[in-house]
Amino acid sequence: MSASEPTNSALVVLATLLSIAGAVFHNVMEFGWAIVAGPETYASNGVLAVLVLAWLVFRRRWLLVTAGVVGAVVLLGTILTVLPLPVLPFLPDQSAGHYLVHGVTAVLQVPLPLVAWRTYRSAAAEKASGRREIRGS
Repeated sequence: MSASEPTNSALVVLATLLSIAGAVFHNVMEFGWAIVAGPETYASNGVLAVLVLAWLVFRRRWLLVTAGVVGAVVLLGTILTVLPLPVLPFLPDQSAGHYLVHGVTAVLQVPLPLVAWRTYRSAAAEKASGRREIRGS
């Protein structure tokens, strides 16, 4: 285990918690508290949590990359679904409150893809330099 690994693990967990908090914040603000018990909230956040927990246990890089991609997709969706795009099956509210909710949600989504990418690159650099063995790719 490298000296930066505990710090990277803590940052990945923190970024994941922020991402989940952002998704829950969005759902509650847009749809009310009842949606927290629905699959729209717990299924997607549960998948993300399982990916990160599995990465913490097994240290497989693909798990971290997948969690980062999930975070990036949620960020992209947060940005796109606030816009009145003709490809959307709904017309999003164009109020300041709706933009604010999506803005806060987007800010909370940003850390996960960034931290996952940084942690992945750090581990890949350590592997390339031969400092430690990293399982899986």
